[in-house]
Amino acid sequence: MAQPQTNKISTSRYIAILVCFLCTCIVYNANSQSAGIKYLRFTRHNFLASNKVNFIIQDKKEFMWFATSNGIQRFDGNRWLWLGQQKESKTGLPDNYVMSFLEDKQERFWVHSTAGICLLDRNTFEFAPVIIKWLPEHKANTIRSIVQLQDGRVWLTLITGGLYCYDEAAKQFVTAGKIIPLKGYLIYQLVYDSSNKQYYIGTDKGIVIYNDLKKYFLYPGPGPSNNNLLKSAPASKRNVTLHLNNKGELWFSTATTHSCYDIKKDQVIFCDSSSRIWGIMGYTTDKSGTTWGYGNTFAEMNLKTNQIKLIEQTQDMPYGIAFKNGNCLVEDKEHTFWMGTDNGLFIYNPVCQQFFNYSIKSNINDKVSKPVNVWGFIEMKDNTTIVLTDGEEGLYYFDRAFNQLPAKYNMAAYNKTFVVRAGLKSRNNDIWLGGETNYVLKINTVTGKVEKITDTAFAGYGVYSIAEDKAGNIWFGTFRRTIIRRDAVTGMFSKINTFSDGIKGMNVIYHLLPGDDGYIWAGTSQSGLLKINIQTGAIEKSYRNDPANKNSIPSSRINYVVPISDGELMLSSPDGIIIMDIKKESFTLLNTADRLPDNNILNMLADKKNDVWFASDNGISKIRVNGRKVNSYGILEGLTNETFNLGTSLRLKDGRMLFGHSEGFTLFDPARFLNEEVPQNVSITGIKLFATNLNTDSILSNKNGLELNYSQNFLTIEFSNMSFLKRYHIEYFYQLEGVDKDWIRVSGKPEAIYNYLPGGNYTFKVKCKTKGGIASQKITSFKIKIIPPAWKQWWFYLLMVVLVSGFAFFLLRTRYRRKMEAEKVRTRIARDLHDDMGSTLSTINILSEMAKRKIDEDIPATKKFIHLISDNSNRIMESMDDIVWNIDNTNDSIDNVLSRMREFAGSLLEARGIAYTFKEDGQIKKLNFELGRRHDFFMIFKEAVNNLAKYSESTTAIIEITVKKNVLQLIITDNGKGFNPALIKDGNGLINMQRRALALNGRLEIQSEPGNGTIIILRIPV
Repeated sequence: MAQPQTNKISTSRYIAILVCFLCTCIVYNANSQSAGIKYLRFTRHNFLASNKVNFIIQDKKEFMWFATSNGIQRFDGNRWLWLGQQKESKTGLPDNYVMSFLEDKQERFWVHSTAGICLLDRNTFEFAPVIIKWLPEHKANTIRSIVQLQDGRVWLTLITGGLYCYDEAAKQFVTAGKIIPLKGYLIYQLVYDSSNKQYYIGTDKGIVIYNDLKKYFLYPGPGPSNNNLLKSAPASKRNVTLHLNNKGELWFSTATTHSCYDIKKDQVIFCDSSSRIWGIMGYTTDKSGTTWGYGNTFAEMNLKTNQIKLIEQTQDMPYGIAFKNGNCLVEDKEHTFWMGTDNGLFIYNPVCQQFFNYSIKSNINDKVSKPVNVWGFIEMKDNTTIVLTDGEEGLYYFDRAFNQLPAKYNMAAYNKTFVVRAGLKSRNNDIWLGGETNYVLKINTVTGKVEKITDTAFAGYGVYSIAEDKAGNIWFGTFRRTIIRRDAVTGMFSKINTFSDGIKGMNVIYHLLPGDDGYIWAGTSQSGLLKINIQTGAIEKSYRNDPANKNSIPSSRINYVVPISDGELMLSSPDGIIIMDIKKESFTLLNTADRLPDNNILNMLADKKNDVWFASDNGISKIRVNGRKVNSYGILEGLTNETFNLGTSLRLKDGRMLFGHSEGFTLFDPARFLNEEVPQNVSITGIKLFATNLNTDSILSNKNGLELNYSQNFLTIEFSNMSFLKRYHIEYFYQLEGVDKDWIRVSGKPEAIYNYLPGGNYTFKVKCKTKGGIASQKITSFKIKIIPPAWKQWWFYLLMVVLVSGFAFFLLRTRYRRKMEAEKVRTRIARDLHDDMGSTLSTINILSEMAKRKIDEDIPATKKFIHLISDNSNRIMESMDDIVWNIDNTNDSIDNVLSRMREFAGSLLEARGIAYTFKEDGQIKKLNFELGRRHDFFMIFKEAVNNLAKYSESTTAIIEITVKKNVLQLIITDNGKGFNPALIKDGNGLINMQRRALALNGRLEIQSEPGNGTIIILRIPV
């Protein structure tokens, strides 16, 4: 599988760079001045694979695809993905120089590169070459285009002339001579008119029409045809470019002329021979019905004026446009235009630019723009606007459409010394100006007279802010802790006492807001918010931050004050936005944790809906007072300067707003913002298992979703709402049911990563909403099943229960069986003891009676009886000792058994003067005898040794115990007199030995001959 490469773009970076921000100006009236079309540009230095972009399409899934001289790129609004040649890959792109694409009605994706035609699987990113059955004369030719016409067929045209059609049955391109039997012509391009079942064919001899229904040709030039297209001069010349739009307009070009033929009207409705577009590459018709041509430039083909309107190239980078060849132009679903050139990709949008940036031109030479700081605005009664700057000329003038006007008032005497910082148009239409000087200026708008007011109240102070209350009193906020009040009746100036709060240095009065409650509110640089009585001029309250008091105002620097209701104020500060409840004197701070783009809030204005717009160090934003939702705007909406000057803003009477910055000012209309629409539903754009791309379409179309085994549990799910225009305002939320308890907000790239998912059934869900809080209509979801390992499945648990139960039963049964066997052994031992002792005691009893009778009569006989009684008593004692030893479970060890055997053999054989050897194998010590087996084994050994001592008359004996092949072997050899085992018919000893051997599942052999000793062999399986 060919693996794509993805450009990883940080959130902060791609928000600042990505698509579509901009464009044509908003027209307020017929005389409005354009703020200029601005373009966003991509090059190989910012995510583009190559500066040469040959072709662009937006597919049915709304991905943008780019054919470049260095492979293919796909863009989903958030990620750039690159596909190119892969070393030693049979499924990679055949050649990196890609000319064009085609997505046909079956959603096959055709790729045209210098290596030919191939099909791309957009899920696996694998390429499959397509066979072209070339005619001999075409083998060295280059493909010009691949298209699917309204006839449903896929066609190939050649640069040098030639036509091929894709044979669906043969799965290859074949010559189209049987479909369009046109001989003697070189075919460069064709289109199909489905309403008339006619092909329009661009050839080396002009345009030829072929009626597919009636199978006849119409040729250009004089003839029997009544077709006005064929009668026109351009139709008789070599035509290589044809374009038929949905309106039935056929656009075509020659080397010098661009023409349009209306099929329904049978009329050529456009013809321009100015050659303003040369090297024509093609035409495209946008969704508004306007047709554009592109070649050495891009141009609008204006049917109303019958003229070509060129897009002017500029070197005003980064927002200008400059190239040598325009290769393609595409309009996406959001009406964004994507322009592929040899100098990168340029993007603009004719409806989305909301902010318009104005520079200041010199009043002396209106061709020279001046990058001056704007510090304020004054809207006049006639709807003109005065812009206050720190430039040499001070004041600049604009009409309602913001066309710059000539200077109105003569400020020449003050231009070089008076730096304007504040301005006000009073109720009587006078203009008051303050600056960094010891005086203020007053302009009479009727006479145009400029008056310098040098009242001592201004000595040592510069004016930063000016306001007028309802009574007509004018208030001046200074740079140095003082507020100056001009009485509307007397015209006298008075100072409000300087602040006696121990603050040293400059304490600037940033903003003055006269309220309807008899107070004026002052925002300061160090003293917080001041509440001043308008009548008395007394500072009745100073709200400053007290670190020891959590209920105090959050900041001691207040930049701007805006009323948002009868009882609330909204304050801007370096720490965020502060909402003040005036009656409760309580404060609520909103900062970046509440979705503000920046904490340093510089200006604020309330719009007609009472939402508040504010400028920060990161562009312009809007906060909804109800709900406190924040929408932020920046470069995507046309802000080429995102840093604004403090306190520099004005809401015009028609609702438009102005914000000043270091290079001019920005104008926008809050009513025109369209981002509050319901966002598009989210699409799953990719699913990766570890680093391998899965077939996303197949997974999403399968009702069972994605099924993986327990070792395939590292997933990356990529998603996007496919919006290139509004993604800056979109927030994504996802949840994996069964893992995530709540929705997770995406803070970086729109993707979800899950490692080591345990076995189970899950549902992945994703949705989006605008930053204003409007959610997408549907939640996108699919199922995920992780098959657990065998040891975690229900049947395994059941099997374990059965096995454990069976094992427990087996243990209990074995224990019970052993207990029963032990009981049987004990019973047998007890029976043997009973039988042996019973018979022996009976014998002793009989012998005792006989000894009593003979004691006085036959002393020798009595001695014999007593001797027999002693022998039987000893035998009973030995049997009792053997039984007690065998019953003791501490003697289960083979070492104890061997020790007992040595002890018995030594005591018996040494007493008879028989020399013996006791040999044992080392393997024997690994054995363990249970009670019954130990008893029988020992009794066989004891009987054999006892017989050897009593009857063999031997002088030597060898006792060997070994283990061979899981068989325990006991061999007892003597050099005694021997005997014939066949002649032994009586004798309980030998019979008991055989019986015990059988009980041990063993075999007992007795090898003996008279005069040759005896060998006893016992073999027992172990």
